[in-house]
Amino acid sequence: MAAGSAGTDVVAGIDVGGTKLAIRVETLAGERVADARFSAAGSVIVHQPQLARAFRTCLARQHPRLTVRILDEEPVAGAVVLARRLQAAVSPG
Repeated sequence: MAAGSAGTDVVAGIDVGGTKLAIRVETLAGERVADARFSAAGSVIVHQPQLARAFRTCLARQHPRLTVRILDEEPVAGAVVLARRLQAAVSPG
């Protein structure tokens, strides 16, 4: 296999991976995905711009009003924010 062909195969594989991620988001979110905000995090998507692009492109094609943000901080940071919001919502004033 020629080097150029191998590179093309890798890019195609990454594009397929991004598309599969987008399909999983659609499956998990159901109909709510159309107007939602979605965040993706973690070293795999953060350090692979082609994967992030493919993911965003696929979601944008299917759901143009969906907002996608790739978080460049530790994924646990989002969990901490959500936990604080939940605590504030259930804790008295």
